Amino acid sequence: MQNPIRILCRKIALKRHQSKVAHSILPLSIITRATVLVDAAREDATQTCAAVRQFFDYRHIPVTIYCPKAEELDFLGTIRKRSRVHHPEGGVELFICLIDGEDNFLAEYESRRSTASFKVGRCEYDGSVYDMTLSGPDGNIVSQMQVFAAAKDYLKIIQLYLLVKLGQEKALC
Repeated sequence: MQNPIRILCRKIALKRHQSKVAHSILPLSIITRATVLVDAAREDATQTCAAVRQFFDYRHIPVTIYCPKAEELDFLGTIRKRSRVHHPEGGVELFICLIDGEDNFLAEYESRRSTASFKVGRCEYDGSVYDMTLSGPDGNIVSQMQVFAAAKDYLKIIQLYLLVKLGQEKALC
């Protein structure tokens, strides 16, 4: 049984810390930093973190990877303040949540709290939290690595679409 005080505090935290920043699908070319939330309890967590780091390092986009273990979480189940990286104001951020499960408080809290301009996640929450949601075929459970690979592919397609669209506009001028 869940602690009723914790449940109440979680509901308050979700409302109090929810971001009011507008977000939408954006190309990689204008992203200035990224934040990725990885499930440390999954066996592919280390491999996923390495793939995330490699992808963003190759594109010279600073990335913060959160892969919190139980001791790095507070009473509510959120990342402790001392473990958080504080970003300077400004810039365009991409947020990717690789944690699966609609009942995962950490994933929902961090997704709602994020002030990122472009948000990608694995399941939809009430309200439009994510700009892009990735799930397995027919609702099957897929690994974090597979979801991140799909996210990379879509980010590349969005970038390519922008390049083609800009090329067409220049040709019309």
